[in-house]
Amino acid sequence: MNRLRQKTRDDKILRLYIEGYTYKEIGKRFGISFSPIERIVKKWIKAGNNRGEYKTKKKRLYFDEAIRLYKSGLTSWKVAEKLGITSSPVLAWVHEAGGEIHSIGKGKFSPHWKGGVPRDRPGMNSAGYKKWRLDVFKRDEFTCVCCDETGKRLHAHHILGFKKYPSMRLEIKNGVTLCKECHIELHRRHKKYA
Repeated sequence: MNRLRQKTRDDKILRLYIEGYTYKEIGKRFGISFSPIERIVKKWIKAGNNRGEYKTKKKRLYFDEAIRLYKSGLTSWKVAEKLGITSSPVLAWVHEAGGEIHSIGKGKFSPHWKGGVPRDRPGMNSAGYKKWRLDVFKRDEFTCVCCDETGKRLHAHHILGFKKYPSMRLEIKNGVTLCKECHIELHRRHKKYA
């Protein structure tokens, strides 16, 4: 590679580094490994440079827009994606502006959010489920129906799956008492049915 092209590539690498890109992201763009990027950045830092000057300019350009987008409910990484920057400065700017940092990964800020779960859905922590479980244990006399063992850790197993048959979740006839070992073995053997 001739010197002019090398200098141009090095300048582009430094520009990305200054903007906040990671070595990995820069490497992907240029199809190079970590080492040459680190060498270029170290050389630049030894010359007395730092990211501070550029960040101040970048902040002036993006600060208000980042805060507005973040307050509208977007996550820091979505804001960063829209602005073409990394997410860490967005969080720093929000904090600096006195804004509340979202609980990333929780509730509507989670990438897995699907609009919420109805409150009336009986989960395995509901009072109805706990009563069903106890009723199944009592009916089977706190004994595993597979190995006839008592005194072991017991599980209430749904014969018709909990997820597939919501109407049968709390029917006592749809439950059977199993010890932990038998329950694990049952699911291992019948993966597609359990």
